[in-house]
Amino acid sequence: MRHYLVLTECPDVATRLGLSEAQRFWSRYYWLARFAREWQAVAGPDGGLEQQVFQVLESADHLGVSYDPFPEIKAAIERDAAVG
Repeated sequence: MRHYLVLTECPDVATRLGLSEAQRFWSRYYWLARFAREWQAVAGPDGGLEQQVFQVLESADHLGVSYDPFPEIKAAIERDAAVG
C-alpha cells in the first residue's frame, strides 16, 4: 500500500524516477491490486477495497492510458502476491 500511496500522493517521485504517465498509472494499479489480493488472502473479501482497485483501473479511460499492458500486469500481480 505504501508504494501506491507514494505514487498517488507524491507524483514528483514518479517524475524523478523518469516514469511516464502510463508507467505511473500501471505502477499505481499494480501496487494497489497486489495489496488488495494479499490483504484479502488474510482478512477475507473486502468489497470496498475491490471497488477501489476497479475505480483505479477504470480511470485509465479518463487519463488516456492504454489497456494493452493489463494482462501482463495482472499476471505479475498473481505471481508476485503468491510469492509474498
